Amino acid sequence: MGGGGTRILVTGGAGFIGSAVCRQLVAGGAARVVNVDKLTYAGNLDSLRTIEGQANYVHYRADIGNERGMLEIMRHERRSTR
Repeated sequence: MGGGGTRILVTGGAGFIGSAVCRQLVAGGAARVVNVDKLTYAGNLDSLRTIEGQANYVHYRADIGNERGMLEIMRHERRSTR
């Protein structure tokens, strides 16, 4: 992973703009891209197929309004990149 443990959190990363941001950041390779998207009406994982499985990318299906869920994602990310 590039960026010395740097992570970039993208919310709504399965939407039209968010998926473009995720693809660009992953291609740049400077950081781990953490995509959190609830996958409601606008979310489409097909737009992320080209980066699925990349070492510097991960998607979590979660609601950013769920404080407990977001804290768990952050804890998991902290542990997984040490």
